[in-house]
Amino acid sequence: MNDALNNVLNINLLEYAYQRGYTKLLSAKESATWVSLKNPSTGDHIRIKTKSNPMLYNNNDTNLNQDRGNIINFVINRLESNITQNPRPDKELFKRAFTLLKSYNGDIQFESRFESVNQKIKNLDIEEFVKLKLANLRDCTIQSKEYLKNIRKINPEILSNPIFLNKIKESPVSSTEPNSLANICFVKTELNGTLTGIVTQYHNSKEKTNVKRVYEETDNIWISNRVEQPKNFIYGESVIDCLSHYEIYNAKSSCYASFEGQTSEEKLNKLYHVYQSLGLKATITSITDNDYNGNNYDMETAVYFYNKNHAENPINKTLDNDCIKYTIQNHLKGINIGEIVEKMSLILKLEAPHYHDYFKNCLKLIQTEKETILFVPYKNNEQKVSHFLKPLVQAIHFANDIKFFNHKSKNKDWNEDLQQIKKNQQQSKRHSL
Repeated sequence: MNDALNNVLNINLLEYAYQRGYTKLLSAKESATWVSLKNPSTGDHIRIKTKSNPMLYNNNDTNLNQDRGNIINFVINRLESNITQNPRPDKELFKRAFTLLKSYNGDIQFESRFESVNQKIKNLDIEEFVKLKLANLRDCTIQSKEYLKNIRKINPEILSNPIFLNKIKESPVSSTEPNSLANICFVKTELNGTLTGIVTQYHNSKEKTNVKRVYEETDNIWISNRVEQPKNFIYGESVIDCLSHYEIYNAKSSCYASFEGQTSEEKLNKLYHVYQSLGLKATITSITDNDYNGNNYDMETAVYFYNKNHAENPINKTLDNDCIKYTIQNHLKGINIGEIVEKMSLILKLEAPHYHDYFKNCLKLIQTEKETILFVPYKNNEQKVSHFLKPLVQAIHFANDIKFFNHKSKNKDWNEDLQQIKKNQQQSKRHSL
C-alpha cells in the first residue's frame, strides 16, 4: 500500500490536469513557479505549482483550503466532475480517488520532458529527435535570417559572432500549424558541448504571434560560447532577449545564458555550475524581464546560489497564505535578514521612494531566539512586490560575496527595447530627409 501510495503521489499533477481536460491559459501572466489552467467544459480555473511538492489553488474561495495539497485532494474535489464541499474527505472518497489514480498511473505514458511551452507536441517522434547530433542541425537559411531581421529586428550578422556561433541553427522540426513556419532553433548543450535539446521559434504570420517549443532530453538552460575568459555572466529569460541585449550593448567579454521557460532546480543548478566554471571574479548580470516575473526569476536565482554556498544554514522560502515567507536559523552562521531589510529600505529610498512607506508598513519581520522570518505579501501586489524583490536580490548576492548587477530594460523586455531603438532610428532618418 505504501509503494502504491507513493506512486500515486508522484504522478505529475500538471500532466494529470492536462489529461482531464484542463488547458493552459496563455493570456495569464507567466510565473517561474505557477501555471494557470482552465477546464472549458466545467469552467474550473486553477493554478498549479510546477516544482517539487506541488500544490494547487482553485480560484473559487470556497474550495481554496481543500484544494491545497497533493494530487489526491485534486481528484477528490473533482470526482464525477463535481467539486465537493467536504473539507475533510471521508474514506470512501479517498478510496475512489486512489483507485482512479492507480489505474491512471499504470495506463498512461507521459511526455513530460517534451512538453512544449505553449502547447503539447504532436508532430514529432521524441525518441527519433533525441538521436539527432549537433552535426544534423543546419546553418540558418535566408528565411530564418529574415525572421530575426524583420520580426525580431535583430541583425542576422550576430549569428557569426564567436559568442553565438553554432548556438542558433535552422529548426529541424516542421510546423503543422497553418500560417506558421519553423524558423530558427536555439541549441541547448552541456558545458562540454554535448547536445541536450533545442528550443524552436515559430512565427504565425496571420495572428502575428511568436510560438516557442522546447524539445530536450534533460531540463537544461541555453548557454552561449565562452570566448577567452568572460568577465560578465549575463542571464535572461529567452535567447531572443540575450541577442537583443548584446546588439544594444556589444558586451564582448560576456557569457550569456537563458532559462527558456520556467525555472526549475535542474536549471538553477546548471546556471550555478556555469557561473562556477567562469571563476569567482565574474560579475552576474540579470537581464530578465522588467516585471514581477523577471524579479522573481532573480530571487529564485539569488536564493539558490546562496544556499549552494551555505548548505549548513540555507534561506528557506515557503508560501504562507498571501505571503512569501523567508526563514533562516539564527544560531547558525549565515545571512542576517534584519540587515537585508535595512538594505532594502535604503535601496528603495533611492530607486522607488514612492514605495518606501508602503514597504515599511507591509513587510513583517519576526525574530525569535532560533530563527528570523520575513513575510512579503504578494497577492494582488505584484507591482509593489517587484520593487521589494529587486533590493532583496541585491542584498542576498552581496551577502554571498557575489558581484551582481540588475540590468532591466526600459520596456517589458530587451527585444522590445531593441525594436523601439530601431523604430526611433528609422523615424529619425525620415525626419532628416
